Amino acid sequence: TLQPIGSQDQLPIILDRAGQTGAVEYQEFPRISCEEVVTSEIGSPPKAKHKKFRYIVFPRRAGDVDVLEEYRTDPERNLPEKLNFGDLFMITSGFASAWMFISPDQQHDSQFRYFGTQWIQNRECHVVGFAQDPEKARALGELQIEGKHATVYLQGLGWIDSETFQIRRVVIWLLAPRLDIHLNSMTATV
Repeated sequence: TLQPIGSQDQLPIILDRAGQTGAVEYQEFPRISCEEVVTSEIGSPPKAKHKKFRYIVFPRRAGDVDVLEEYRTDPERNLPEKLNFGDLFMITSGFASAWMFISPDQQHDSQFRYFGTQWIQNRECHVVGFAQDPEKARALGELQIEGKHATVYLQGLGWIDSETFQIRRVVIWLLAPRLDIHLNSMTATV
């Protein structure tokens, strides 16, 4: 249902307005604690494994970039360093921060492309693609696979409300596979 656009002329205006809206929303961003279920599918055919967590988010400044600090506890609220991830293959974080790829602080870290408009959640939205530039990016994706931490570069799509310029949805995936840690793909929708 995407209505493609032939020109990139509107892109700077969309990014500016979405960045301004996001900066205001960041200033008003509350601390959050919510329930989360992580599902990991491994093997062929895939076998699903599930684990429950508390996911906690709060805003803070990290050097010259606004970030949302995100971490997990288990349902009994044990601290992150005491968590047992069991036999989950991979743990990621940064979901609440996904919209910040379009924030003013982080726009220069990525390249952008305007694809057109699409209706989601009964709202017309601008669809903007982004890809982190490995030479510029400061806010990087992190994940943990089998106890090993890895940094990844990401790309994705953002749906920006054409009236309010709020970011309605972000889908992110790897900029490139990380074969060194046996990670072919990863996708997150926020």
